[in-house]
Amino acid sequence: MIVISKDNDLIYQHLRKSTAEAAQQYHINVENQTLQSWESTTLRDSVVFAIYSGAQAVAFQSNDPVFTQEMYELASEQGVQLILYESENYQRDTIPAVSANSYSIGTNTGQLAIDASGEEGCKAVLVLEKTQEGIPSTYQNMKVQGIMEVFGQHDDAEIVQTLSTEEEVYAGEKLANTLEGLKNTYNTIICLNAYTVPLIAQQVIDSNLVDKVQIIGYGMQQQTLDYVNRGVIYGTVTPDPDQMGNDIVAMLHTWVNNHSYDDNMPVPLHTITRENVDKFSRLWLETEQ
Repeated sequence: MIVISKDNDLIYQHLRKSTAEAAQQYHINVENQTLQSWESTTLRDSVVFAIYSGAQAVAFQSNDPVFTQEMYELASEQGVQLILYESENYQRDTIPAVSANSYSIGTNTGQLAIDASGEEGCKAVLVLEKTQEGIPSTYQNMKVQGIMEVFGQHDDAEIVQTLSTEEEVYAGEKLANTLEGLKNTYNTIICLNAYTVPLIAQQVIDSNLVDKVQIIGYGMQQQTLDYVNRGVIYGTVTPDPDQMGNDIVAMLHTWVNNHSYDDNMPVPLHTITRENVDKFSRLWLETEQ
């Protein structure tokens, strides 16, 4: 089995660690392949190479339904099982997925935003990961639905603006300019793009808005945990990377042995605030580099 992940994120460090441990438990050979970039061409080349490598299964992350379908057809021709992780399962009947529930991500982040804003009421800017043009993201839509479900229970909670961003050199600068143009219209930023959360935190510091603007993040990058500990970020919601890695290998083990399995294994979520960040930092920052 080949598990493709990104190199520089704490969650992927733990994913690789947990898949290696699960491989020993289930007596399965697992090769972890790390990418320096999550660009579509790099990911495509890696998945195609893995499919033709002779591996029984390939696990990767993708929220692009066209790419996912293309890889599924190619893998089927070669008799290779695909497993998606932390992705929208576009082919629910055919491609198993190990992923946190996107609606629950929304409700958890929405509740954090309500808690953070207190009596002032929540006027939030929502920052989403940029999706491929012309392709709707069910994965993101369900997160937004979860947030709106929580906000709908509070008369003083609203989304004042929705932005999208992507992981690129100038993403932070572009987002900073946009937020500057929206100043005085919001008191909370909900960012569901894990890579952008630290950039937003730094922008809030540079603008002297700490304690005036609450940040609700997603993911567990080391910088994100540090900012939570410093009180710059109110809280972050993240899937459990250790459980995710274990479940990927467990799913393959079940498939190899021709046993039935649920095609969508939910990964537990953790809500991390300043009150419990020390516990998670001790747990996750001890990962061997």
